[in-house]
Amino acid sequence: MAALDKLQELSLVSKICTELDSHLGLADKTLAEFIIHLAESHGDPRVRLRVVQEEEEDGGREGRRGGVG
Repeated sequence: MAALDKLQELSLVSKICTELDSHLGLADKTLAEFIIHLAESHGDPRVRLRVVQEEEEDGGREGRRGGVG
């Protein structure tokens, strides 16, 4: 990866961390990189939203199952 590309990637991660911190009080580099990955993997914003919603639903079901047993 070229130096300029790496610098742009770090800048984007930093901007997303700043937004996460201002909205959620959480500046997590790993979460920012995951959001970038989602955006790159799913070009259409509607697809990204559906993927995130499905992951939230899956996580919610697993959490409920874990508490019932």
